[in-house]
Amino acid sequence: MKQIQSILGWPATKEQIQQAKKFVPDDLVERITASGSPDAVHAKVQEYRNHGCTCPILYPLGDARLMIDTFAQN
Repeated sequence: MKQIQSILGWPATKEQIQQAKKFVPDDLVERITASGSPDAVHAKVQEYRNHGCTCPILYPLGDARLMIDTFAQN
């Protein structure tokens, strides 16, 4: 974290993000994001809910319609 904090300003520039992202381990990203197939994303969000998350923030990085359709089923 200290390496990342020493690189990033506020607001962070694109260059700072590019430099800092190499210090973010994949397992951290996997723990704090819901990504993958619709079924995998839905399961991960449900896991967050099971652990007390009452308002997951859904932000699509790809097909917004697919995300809406995935979560509209519940």
